[in-house]
Amino acid sequence: MKQITVLDEITAKTFTFYDNANGIILREFEGFDYPAVREVIEDVSGPMSSVYITSKFGRRRFSWAGDIVDADVFSIRRQMLEPMRQQGTLKLITFTTYDDLALQCYAEIVKVVNPYNHMLHSFLIEAIAPDWRFFSQTEHTNDSADVEQTLNNAGTEETDPIFYIEGPFTSATVANLSTSKEFTIENDGYTDVAAAGEHVKINVATREVLLVDALGDETSIFSDFTGDFFTLIPGDNLIRLTHSEVGAMQSTWWDAYIGL
Repeated sequence: MKQITVLDEITAKTFTFYDNANGIILREFEGFDYPAVREVIEDVSGPMSSVYITSKFGRRRFSWAGDIVDADVFSIRRQMLEPMRQQGTLKLITFTTYDDLALQCYAEIVKVVNPYNHMLHSFLIEAIAPDWRFFSQTEHTNDSADVEQTLNNAGTEETDPIFYIEGPFTSATVANLSTSKEFTIENDGYTDVAAAGEHVKINVATREVLLVDALGDETSIFSDFTGDFFTLIPGDNLIRLTHSEVGAMQSTWWDAYIGL
C-alpha cells in the first residue's frame, strides 16, 4: 500500500500512513486482499420450513501495521491518535495500492495498538467496515436526456447506483437491460409524481425513494415505487429510461471491488 488516510469527518482530523515517508513505514496488511466469509444457518419460511447452510460476506475486518521512525516520534504519535478517537463512529478510510488504484470505505476503528515507551515505536490499527466492498474514490456521473445510457462499473463487484429522474412526469420506468431488472415510479397513472423543477431520487444502497422539490426538501414516496432496486454489474450496464414526458435522468455510482 502506498498510503492509507484516516479521516474523522466529525472533527475534520486526518492522518496519513505512508509506505516509507514522513516518518512512517507501513509493513503489514490484513483483510485488504479478500473479505472474511461467515458460515450462516438460516430458517427458511415455508409450509414445511427448512434449514440450509450457506456462505455469506459479513462485515469486513482489516488492519495495517508499521513503525514510526522519525526523531519527532511522540508528536507524530499524537497526530496519529487524533482521528482514531471516538469508537462507534465511522471514519472515511482512503488508500492507494502499489499499482495506483485509489479506493475507499467507511469503517470503525476498533483497535489501536501503539504502546507508549521510549524504545519501540510500532503501531497496529484494526478496523471493521459494515460493507464488505471497497469503492473507487471517484464518483462517476452520467447526465443524459437519451432514452438509453451506458453506465460502466470498472470494478469487480456489483455496485449500488443513485438515480435522479427529472420532472414533470406521471410515470417513469428505469430498466437495466444488461440484467433484465427494472423499477417503475408511478402513483395513479394520471397525477404527476414529480412536477416541473422537481426530481425523484432513488438510492439503491439505502432503499430510499425521495421526491425532491425546487428548494431541495425531500419527501419519501416509497409507496410509488414498484420493481427492483437493481445494482450495476461489473462492466457495461445498458440503462433505459421510459418517461411519460420528454425527461432526463442523472445517474451516479462508484466502482466496487472485492479486494486488491
